[in-house]
Amino acid sequence: MQICFWIDYALVCKWPVRFCLAAWALVDQGWVLSGPDGSRVDLTTGERAFLQTLFLTPDLRARRADLMDAIDISYAAAVGAGKGTRLGLLVSRMRRKFQARGVVLPLRAVHGFGYMFAGKIRPAAA
Repeated sequence: MQICFWIDYALVCKWPVRFCLAAWALVDQGWVLSGPDGSRVDLTTGERAFLQTLFLTPDLRARRADLMDAIDISYAAAVGAGKGTRLGLLVSRMRRKFQARGVVLPLRAVHGFGYMFAGKIRPAAA
């Protein structure tokens, strides 16, 4: 069993680093998604809210309504608007963005429910 924990966004492990880093993580206060291969992709306000919502659920899946609410709230805080979030459009753009950078985003649509993150994640910073 590996034991990993965060101290001020620096991962400290009692096992070799390669075992702890072989997972996805939201870093830089959630503004960057770091992949298991070391890739890093900057996130927009909506993408950050979407992924944070998924990462905070125990099974890494969230209902569409919860995802839309999180995105609307994040945009409202950032620019004072956000109603009418188009979740499908956000997900489509995010997938294309990651694909353009050569990163396969393990994001899955769950029919009649919402979305799930199908990759292994590192725990959030404490």
